[in-house]
Parts: sequence; structure tokens; C-alpha cells
Amino acid sequence: MRARRATRCAAVAALLLLTLAGCSPAPPDTAPSIPAGRITHVSPGADGLGTIMVESSDPAAVFDKASLAVTDKTDLLLQTSDGYARATFADLTEGTRVDVWVFGAVAESYPVQGTADVVVVVR
Repeated sequence: MRARRATRCAAVAALLLLTLAGCSPAPPDTAPSIPAGRITHVSPGADGLGTIMVESSDPAAVFDKASLAVTDKTDLLLQTSDGYARATFADLTEGTRVDVWVFGAVAESYPVQGTADVVVVVR
């Protein structure tokens, strides 16, 4: 009986660890659309989110300048020495260095306009 209980407890503990490991925030495995960008303008919205203007001179950037909506579906991450933590829209201030992933359609204007899927604040 004790052996069965110990086995069940070990299985539950392993499941909890796997669940927690799967919840660790991380950016996509692909290159960012805007690497090494700087936020040049922030427009807060009524819902605590808003729009950011990001510019990058990195030659790998898909977009060198973009106006991006930050929605409740946007993953906001803060790069730390241990990996990544959750960030908030308040962490997105002018001058902040960011990597940004944009998936989906963008307006073919200059600067492009779209929605940020992932924004990583680089410290």
C-alpha cells in the first residue's frame, strides 16, 4: 500500500514539474522580425495596452520601422539573467531596447502597421 502511494505521489510531483516547466515564458525559436530595436514612441490605449513605434538599423530586420499594436494576445517578456519573465505594457517605454516578432498581415505603408505577437524587453 505504501509503495503504491509513494508511486502516485512521485507521478503527481513529476506531472506538476512538467506543467510548470511548460509555463516558463520564452520567445519563439525563430529570428525576430525586428531584432535590436528601440521603442521611439508609445501610445497608451484605454485598456492598459496600446501602440509602440519600433525602429531598428539591424540588417537582419524584416522591418526597419513599425507601428505595432500591443494587444491582450501579445506576449510581453522581459529578458533576465536567468531566462525570461513576464512584462507589462508599462515596461515598454521610449528608448527601451526590444526584439519583436510580427506574424500575419501588416499594412504596406511606411512605417508598416501591424500587431506585435511577441515583444521581448532586452536588458
